[in-house]
Amino acid sequence: MRLEVGRAGDVAPARIVGQTYSVRVPTEKQVSTASVDLEVPERVIVSAVPAADGATHEEKRQAGRIVTITWTKEIKPGENAVFTFVATNPSAGTEIAWKVHQRYSDGTVSDCGPVTKLTTDVPASQQTSSPAGAIETWLKDYDTAFNAKDLDRLATFYHPDVTIYEGGGINTGWIDYRDNHLGRELKSY
Repeated sequence: MRLEVGRAGDVAPARIVGQTYSVRVPTEKQVSTASVDLEVPERVIVSAVPAADGATHEEKRQAGRIVTITWTKEIKPGENAVFTFVATNPSAGTEIAWKVHQRYSDGTVSDCGPVTKLTTDVPASQQTSSPAGAIETWLKDYDTAFNAKDLDRLATFYHPDVTIYEGGGINTGWIDYRDNHLGRELKSY
């Protein structure tokens, strides 16, 4: 099984809060993947699990902390899916070891343990010396995603349960906003 858990975009430093991770799940067997369980290491704090197209997810918590994320989606043989989550990395260490269980429609399970390497090097695009600089960087990143009409990247800027009041309407949740407002507007431009 080849399953990747890694931070989306450039390699980012461990000290920046709210890294977006992507979990790429290929189906390499002759039967479909039914679900994927990601065990969250003790030192990692998951803050958001954006909805994924055509998938549902459940979060298992212990003492208020998300310890397992289960995505349920049929992924046919030869295809793959990408699921994302936002997490705070540990303040110390050089890598994060994950445990992933890929469950197939025939009842079999494949386990793997991908590793994410952490770095303390801060890319120039993410260096800030003040809260105002951090806000400016966030706004620039949002603007870039918006202008690229990248709904997957835009999802990382919204909480899955956000309520948006815009143009006399109300959207409840990122998926509702994406599918019934923002996504339609971006397609029309």
